[in-house]
Amino acid sequence: MDRVCIFIDGSNFYHALKEAGLPVNVGFGKLGTTLTGPGRQHIQTYYYNVPLIRPRRDDPQFAEKEERCRSQQR
Repeated sequence: MDRVCIFIDGSNFYHALKEAGLPVNVGFGKLGTTLTGPGRQHIQTYYYNVPLIRPRRDDPQFAEKEERCRSQQR
């Protein structure tokens, strides 16, 4: 039996869902099992994302960038 691990690029996945007007709250374990299909063993689903870099306080867009960072972490 084939064994499968699923790797999800969080940023691309999230923005594609938003652009398509779909819900962004996803059960990744269930998604991974569904993507694996019959006849294969779903081992693990990995969701990865790179955190935004915190802005410097002297950045003219500090408040906007800081809010984006906080929002991403939520």
